[in-house]
Amino acid sequence: MPQKPSLLSLYGYLPKKNCGECEYPTCMAFAAKILEGKAKVEDCPHITEENRVKVEGLIAAPVAKLTFGTRKPLVIGEARVMHRHELKFYNPTAIAVELNDKQCEADTEAAVERALGVKVERLGEAFGMDSIAISSSTEEAEPFAKVTGRIAKTTDLPLILCCRKAETLKAGLEACGDETPLIFTATRDTLDQYIELAKSHRAPLVVADEDLGQLRLMVKKASDRGLDVALHPLASSLREVLEDCITVRRAAIEYGIREFGHPIIGVPASLVKNRGLNDSWWRESLVASALVLRYADAVILKDARIESMLPIITLRHGLFSDPRVPAKVKPGLHRLGSPKPESPVLLTVNYALTFYLVSGDIDKAGLDCYLLVADTGGMSVLNALVGGQLQPKGVAELIKETNLKSTVSHRRLIIPGLAARLRGEIEELSDWEVLVGPVESREIPLYLKNAYR
Repeated sequence: MPQKPSLLSLYGYLPKKNCGECEYPTCMAFAAKILEGKAKVEDCPHITEENRVKVEGLIAAPVAKLTFGTRKPLVIGEARVMHRHELKFYNPTAIAVELNDKQCEADTEAAVERALGVKVERLGEAFGMDSIAISSSTEEAEPFAKVTGRIAKTTDLPLILCCRKAETLKAGLEACGDETPLIFTATRDTLDQYIELAKSHRAPLVVADEDLGQLRLMVKKASDRGLDVALHPLASSLREVLEDCITVRRAAIEYGIREFGHPIIGVPASLVKNRGLNDSWWRESLVASALVLRYADAVILKDARIESMLPIITLRHGLFSDPRVPAKVKPGLHRLGSPKPESPVLLTVNYALTFYLVSGDIDKAGLDCYLLVADTGGMSVLNALVGGQLQPKGVAELIKETNLKSTVSHRRLIIPGLAARLRGEIEELSDWEVLVGPVESREIPLYLKNAYR
């Protein structure tokens, strides 16, 4: 079983000058950041080429990185650990929507617009589709190439070409122009032909088989020809495919089996049995979520409605966040409802849970107000007070930075009840009247109704 690189083993190859030119005070601190993926070995100006190669060998990810797309490259893979508490997961699972050549033949632009129109906002960021998968329903080269060419001109998202015949794939690859798609998928029967097509178009290749031993041999054959490879374990049930995904990822990370050290692609719809209740969309979403949890580096969805996407993106966002860094929102001035110049201004912190509790209670009450969000590094009100992240000087500076005086007609700021001790100093530094609000966010609507004048 391969040993994970230790901090001291990596430090041994660094020059130990502690010069600070890498922007870290010591070589030991620099080594720690390299292990965390927050620094690159080439940031050190004094390391020798021989040692640089050795360090890169030590920190190389057990699961290879795969990039496809030219205008907007998409990176998947590069997994280093089995569990998130060991190290932050990188390169979040890519989500692709499947369009077929029959579906898009009438109006390609409309089909693409519908697929890309689904957006989910999480912590101030908007998420949507990462890629478009084009499948060949007709299995004919001409319609597949026609639709592929149109979609390639309509969007700059990376493409995934899904077809079972080599001649159809060839036509689709030629229609892509300079775009580098991901080829999905090569089977035992088509592997040799697909390898040649992938090499000629410099495109990465997905290989598929229900037997992991056979899949390993197929991967080796494609990798030996210089191709970037992804894996698609075939199975007849969700349980089997999850077991295969776990086996593949464990073999790569814990046992160093190189043939399994590649990204995993999942197709949830292939595991959904439609029971005639028009419920395949949520079943697909459920299966996709399970695949995201069990190491799928990309999933291809047939149904991209908002109800299907929301749980997948929410799960992915939490799974690929850094467990050592609190979830936080963008600081600054937020408008809740349709506030007017005379609307109240409330202060809160940028810890995500606090922000959404406060804004949620205000929104539920149908109130219009301004929410001034202080940057406390993702700390809650109480923790920020104890740790010193919430300071009167910072609040006064935030009022100036957001140009709050020109936004509202009054000079009154409501601070959280827990921050009551900051009232006098905030008033002195900002020249604003400071009111102490409730401790609990659920009491804000009643406070604004009865106590705020």
